[in-house]
Amino acid sequence: YGFARGFEVYDQDNFGHNRLSSPTLVGKVLARLEEWKDEPFFIWVHLWDPHYNYIPPAPWNGYFRAGRQPPRQDVQCLKWVENPVSREQALWFMGQYRGEVAYTDRYFGQILEQIEQLGLAEQTVVAVMADHGEAFLEHGWLGHTNRLDETLIHVPLMIRRPGKEAGHIDRVVSTAGVGRRLLEVAGIDGATFGDLPALPASPDGTADERPIVSRTIRRGCWTALSTTRYKYLIEHRRCREWLFDLKQDPGEATDISAAQPERLLEMRHALAEELRRERALGVARAMLPREIVEQAEARLRSIGYVGGAQTGGGDAKTVTCARIADPGKVDAFGDTAAEPCPEDAVSRCLESVEKQP
Repeated sequence: YGFARGFEVYDQDNFGHNRLSSPTLVGKVLARLEEWKDEPFFIWVHLWDPHYNYIPPAPWNGYFRAGRQPPRQDVQCLKWVENPVSREQALWFMGQYRGEVAYTDRYFGQILEQIEQLGLAEQTVVAVMADHGEAFLEHGWLGHTNRLDETLIHVPLMIRRPGKEAGHIDRVVSTAGVGRRLLEVAGIDGATFGDLPALPASPDGTADERPIVSRTIRRGCWTALSTTRYKYLIEHRRCREWLFDLKQDPGEATDISAAQPERLLEMRHALAEELRRERALGVARAMLPREIVEQAEARLRSIGYVGGAQTGGGDAKTVTCARIADPGKVDAFGDTAAEPCPEDAVSRCLESVEKQP
């Protein structure tokens, strides 16, 4: 996939959903820091223990215990079913997830301690962010990748830069702008990142406040456009749309599209403009050779991403998702198969809603 391009070392372990990654990964990071302490370095670390299946080790599995343990815990399957567990069972999942976050935080702290002990803190930029959040029935769903609610796409983003005072940037930004900002901090031209929205250089600094586009890329067919205050959400297999005021309603409980038709039209047009900008820049999904796709599917199947999910405890066991409920309910989005959303679906849907009275 080209992820290793430009790296001198690219170390990828196949941990799957049933193993803890932090001890091994952080151990390797600490060794690299010691090895490279006298020269410029860039290290990217993907700690993914805060992830289903939610299996924090003791004692972290008891720190936030709440609710009632569900009979089955294969979230990779449960996430495609609306209201797959009770509220009490969702609380149990949430407590275990919080335990995973606390467990991972301990290991991330070891990285920061190593940077301090090596005398590198005043010359090292540290950026921390998440690729997604988790849902625990706030809108009736569990897990991630299935929707674009704020619980899933509003993620932590922290940058510690030597010589800069701490502060908070109260505006919408995109994680896609982090790489560009890090290059610029290092004195390297960030233009190679193209037209991606830039991050402000400081809490009081200016930045391109273009709205941010978010998408699902798997079974769900959703696109969102977010500004600092408003969020426009469209599900484009059935051409349904919502508008939320995130300042007044951060939990997205009330659709204001009928109450604010002018704002709805403005956000709808803004999304269409962003899509036109992408097309002009040639932004599109890469087409991979079939043999690469087949290899990837085999590997994803081995860790529970394709064809079922693995359950914790003992030997891995593959579970067929269709056993969760009746076939009509397993498919949360009206899809006849687990196929990606068509490339032009959102454009066609925007054209359709524009014609509605």
